[in-house]
Amino acid sequence: MKVFPDLETPRLWLRQATEADTDAIFSLFSDSRVTQFHDLNTFTQLDDARALMERRKVGFETDRGICRSIALKSSNSIIGFCGFT
Repeated sequence: MKVFPDLETPRLWLRQATEADTDAIFSLFSDSRVTQFHDLNTFTQLDDARALMERRKVGFETDRGICRSIALKSSNSIIGFCGFT
């Protein structure tokens, strides 16, 4: 199994999303103002967030890309994502 590389800045932590992030990911991607900039439909249920996390995990494991969650260090709250495919 590949190890997902975490990155840190003084204020941010770039890391792999976990099951604990499901609500935050759903909150972000259930907003059409956010999804208009992504190749995603606006989320309508928590399973949409779980499926996204699984696709991104598999994408990393199969060398198709990497997507990191951007979290504030002070609260470990996800505020966005970055990556490439």
